Amino acid sequence: MKRIAACAVVLLALGTNALTDLANPSTLKLTETSPSRFTVELTLPVIQGRVVKARPVLPDSCVVEGEAEVQGDNWKVVRTWTMTCDPDDLVGTAIGVQGLLGTSLDVQLTLETLDGRKHVGQLRPTQAYYLVPPPPTMGSLALAVGAAAARQVLRHPELAILLLLCVLFGLRLPGLLASAGVFAAALAVGQWLKAENWIGVSAFLPAVLTAAIGVAVALSIIRGQVSASHARWPTLAAFMALVGVLYGGAGLPLETVLSRREQQLAFLFSGLGTMAGLGLVILCAGQLHSLVAGCGEGARERLRLWIAYLGGVAACAVGLHQATAPFFLGGVTPTVPLATLLAAIALGAWCAAQSPPMRAILPGVAGCMLVLGGVLGVRGVSLPQTTLAVYGSLALFGILLARAVRWPGWVLVAAVAAASLYHGAHAGSLLRGGVALPVAQATATVVLLVFLFLVAYRHAGQRPSRGRTMQFLGLAIALPAVLWRLAEYREWIGKEVAVDATIGLFRLPVLTILLVLFALLVWPRRRRFQPSPRPAVAHWALLLTAVFVFPLGTWRLRNPFHTPRPPTVQEAAPIMGTLLTDTYLAFNLDDEDDAFDRLAENLSEDLIADVYLDSRRRLTAGTRKGAEVTVKDVSVMSVQEPDASDAGDGSFTYPCKWIVTARVRHWQHIHDRQNIYIGMLTIRVEDDRWKIAHLELLSEEREILSWKSS
Repeated sequence: MKRIAACAVVLLALGTNALTDLANPSTLKLTETSPSRFTVELTLPVIQGRVVKARPVLPDSCVVEGEAEVQGDNWKVVRTWTMTCDPDDLVGTAIGVQGLLGTSLDVQLTLETLDGRKHVGQLRPTQAYYLVPPPPTMGSLALAVGAAAARQVLRHPELAILLLLCVLFGLRLPGLLASAGVFAAALAVGQWLKAENWIGVSAFLPAVLTAAIGVAVALSIIRGQVSASHARWPTLAAFMALVGVLYGGAGLPLETVLSRREQQLAFLFSGLGTMAGLGLVILCAGQLHSLVAGCGEGARERLRLWIAYLGGVAACAVGLHQATAPFFLGGVTPTVPLATLLAAIALGAWCAAQSPPMRAILPGVAGCMLVLGGVLGVRGVSLPQTTLAVYGSLALFGILLARAVRWPGWVLVAAVAAASLYHGAHAGSLLRGGVALPVAQATATVVLLVFLFLVAYRHAGQRPSRGRTMQFLGLAIALPAVLWRLAEYREWIGKEVAVDATIGLFRLPVLTILLVLFALLVWPRRRRFQPSPRPAVAHWALLLTAVFVFPLGTWRLRNPFHTPRPPTVQEAAPIMGTLLTDTYLAFNLDDEDDAFDRLAENLSEDLIADVYLDSRRRLTAGTRKGAEVTVKDVSVMSVQEPDASDAGDGSFTYPCKWIVTARVRHWQHIHDRQNIYIGMLTIRVEDDRWKIAHLELLSEEREILSWKSS
């Protein structure tokens, strides 16, 4: 029954979302830095060398001290004032910008006070003022938030379907109410995590998971798998806690400006309203169950099966609707790597196949190391040979699912700990570079992975370890890992190996050759008094390791048959791509010494300082103060025939066009930006490496990408 839940989650639960935003430098920020003292910051763009003559309009009760401090560059101008004002005096007053009429500028207004209130508004030329609303009273807050939470529960049919099916499954009223209480508490916790920017969840994900659980319960009823041992409410409460946190990741059901204290009360009122809505659904489901129980024995069983059948169909329909909605609405982008999702399933199934006490120890080890790896990845700490460990461990656990092998306990713990650490770090690093709120997305990702692990753990515990289902699942997990690793080899051969070949060097995979030789030596041979040879486990393990470590342990040797000559256009393209990629990725390093060392590997010595300063300026041009720019990709679009006049001095000049895609993070939003360059690149061989000897830019264009194109 858990297979449907796992399949639905794997197909469309990639979706912790990351909405991107185009850069708009028109802002007005009022931030209370100390009691009754504000910093007013107005940012306006520079259009064709001119700045819009606009100024902030502040309440009469506020006193602006001194003249504005002006800063800026070729793209924007920032004016900053200091203002004295009581936050209570701002209630009911208008704040805006004068001078927008006749322009097409929209100004984003942000008003933050020390008590945690944050007003956000959009000022337009036709509506350039924002009226500060009064704070809500205790009664109005309780009524508004509680009623909105109850309505939100009733608007989720998957919750009603799940509770109805649980009633038919045999769960009693106290257990259902306890599960509803757990869900309400978890929902409040998720809303608090959302308010602290510690969790961010796709709006479709919890509905898909809830519908998947409903389908599993319906199948159990139809198959007649209902007994006292199955009707245990703690299992339902555990799943309700997980999905409750995910539902809460959408935030409060009512959009309003609240202080920190009012937010905490709103979380409590939201939980009470959710409990009231779930209680109403449970009572209605109980009444329907009572009507069915009042019928005759034959009619009662038929009605029960028909209700379970229709409930399962409805849950499946709701799950499919919520699962396919992101493809049409476009509001969700997949950020959780598929390898991490498969790893959670593989680890759950493999841990369940172990014997006690390892079966109880390994899940805790996996969870702790996954969280640790996620923290390292989000903080930007990179582990050595990440893709090798990620794909290698995924293939290993897939093969172990298909063919059971007994290992010592300490080996099991070490393997699970290392694999979980690397998968967590891999997912965290992708979230850090690809979403606006990486900590929030990572929290939601952990909840999703725990759900997948538990589904696989429970399902595999009811199956034989060497059954056909486990063998098929193991092979289905191991095969993509091998293909992903082989895809990396294609890129490595097309770049590094091809670049070395142009200067007369070739790569000898010494480590792979040694492993293949060892694999041949350990091949079990048939002996005279042995009826059948030993299993060739070590042989196949060495061969698989040789495949995965193919790029490692290689020696660069001189090709005696190589004749020096200028690289052709086809040969120069990977050279330019490798040099430019390594050069621009050096700007992602925080330590300037490390950045200069990386640049020295690809640039001539007299070119390093100029390229560093000029490229850094070009990458950050037009960004706001505090924005973080990270280079994602460098693509060489075209390389033309070299200049024949440089052929005699060992250097070669090629006209090139390349694109640098960078991710700009600001205001908890992200967008991609492309810088398109056309220039003359001069390369020559220094210390058995191609290096850029001279760089002359002829043109530069910049384009901001929306989330759809990025």
